Amino acid sequence: MHLTQINIFFFFFFFVVLVGLNVLEVLDKFRDVDDDDLQIQCDVFYDEQHSDEEELAALTSSCLDLNSHLDLFNAVYDQVS
Repeated sequence: MHLTQINIFFFFFFFVVLVGLNVLEVLDKFRDVDDDDLQIQCDVFYDEQHSDEEELAALTSSCLDLNSHLDLFNAVYDQVS
């Protein structure tokens, strides 16, 4: 799956939400729980997070500045119009 500009926006939004709600810190605490199924889920989450971050970095370096409100607005506007 390739991320489009709108997907980049939503990925960035959800990542900010995860960080803001301290979900990543909670997931780190789950590492200490002795439950194989939970460990597998945490591993999958971190693997997918790493893949998404790499793809996001590759795409944003060439097409979208996530620090620019105008670029984000235009990306969302272009997708919904």
